[in-house]
Amino acid sequence: LEIDDVTKTISGAKVVRDAVCGCARFTADGLIGLSVDEAEEKSSLLHHHFPCLASMAKDVDFDDTLMHVSGNLLKDNISKQVKPYKNTQYISHGKRSV
Repeated sequence: LEIDDVTKTISGAKVVRDAVCGCARFTADGLIGLSVDEAEEKSSLLHHHFPCLASMAKDVDFDDTLMHVSGNLLKDNISKQVKPYKNTQYISHGKRSV
């Protein structure tokens, strides 16, 4: 992903290895112009709504459907790329204010 440092938006996306159905390219194109803070959720929605014909049968190697496995791989990749630019605040476990 190409990310504009000033606006924290995705200005471009390059797909190195697409899925056979074209889902990765479709998802990448749909992320352009979005804020880095919304990229992970949007990538999941784009992947889910793409008209792919991948099986929803459970794969024994992954203990999940191939559609879910590919969606999680895509989301994890997007997540790693936008993490340094995100404005999202995270809650730390185990710290209680008095």
